[in-house]
Amino acid sequence: MVETSIIIRTKNEAKDLGQTLEMIKAQDYQNCEIVVVDSESTDTTLKIAQSYGVRIVKVPAENYRPGKVMNRGATEAKGKYLLYLSAHAIPTTNNWLEKLIRNFDDEQVAAVYGRQIPGEDCDPYQRIFFYGIFDEKRRTQDDSWWFSAVNGAVRKSSTVVSF
Repeated sequence: MVETSIIIRTKNEAKDLGQTLEMIKAQDYQNCEIVVVDSESTDTTLKIAQSYGVRIVKVPAENYRPGKVMNRGATEAKGKYLLYLSAHAIPTTNNWLEKLIRNFDDEQVAAVYGRQIPGEDCDPYQRIFFYGIFDEKRRTQDDSWWFSAVNGAVRKSSTVVSF
């Protein structure tokens, strides 16, 4: 059984998708599947996804809502952990996935998210935000509204999926 489902939502993400998928395939932890949920991309996004052998789920662009797309990915996912990753959130190490998933060894953990490092073309204000929120300190949040679905995982058993 697949332990982790990596759900990537896309719409015209050809610029970064190949590099993101390459880094996922290079992970030390390989007990995972990749589900790309695409909203009618018109660039080469789907061709890139197909070349990596990922499962592709298509959703109409007029129905696009980030939460709905992620929920659709969750219904298609086979893993007991759901990892949401934006196509432009390129993992930087070969142990990124293992470091996120190992947090679920603690039964009290319902969700985790990883650090985000801004790209070179990042807006200066977003860059300040990223470095303020995503520093190198490990944090435990017991009672917080904050969660990042750009690079975050949840236990599938603790999710509520609706359309």
